[in-house]
Amino acid sequence: MADRFLLSLLAREPSSSEPGDKTEGRKILRKLYEWEGSHIAKAEVSKAQAVCWQKFRLKKE
Repeated sequence: MADRFLLSLLAREPSSSEPGDKTEGRKILRKLYEWEGSHIAKAEVSKAQAVCWQKFRLKKE
């Protein structure tokens, strides 16, 4: 997982007057949050699939 201290420093980087992710720090921060969120979601789905398969196998026996 990303280092929280680094993320907090990137988030404090001053933004330009235009809306959106104009600074490199904000672009990197957004990408890190997207990556971290997608990996957490994938892990939760994998865990749920394993539980479902275990219950299915127990019912068959």
